Amino acid sequence: MPAKKLSNQEIKALEPGNAIFSRADGDGLRIIVDPNGTKRWESKIYLAGKEIRIGLGVWPEVSPDEAKGPCPVPRRSPRGAGS
Repeated sequence: MPAKKLSNQEIKALEPGNAIFSRADGDGLRIIVDPNGTKRWESKIYLAGKEIRIGLGVWPEVSPDEAKGPCPVPRRSPRGAGS
């Protein structure tokens, strides 16, 4: 089941807890909520078969639309690449 796309209202409503947690937005993108209330975007990509996590910025400075925009590196390596 694909992750539900997050809106600004849904992100604003995320309350910090005692531990870091995240909510998926789909295609390797997620918002991470720190205990101090900071909300930051992270994208997961694969290069040469290895998972790499890239920080995309802090919400609300980086909007959901900006975070979901074109990634400079493909989020998944072509089949068989790097194997």
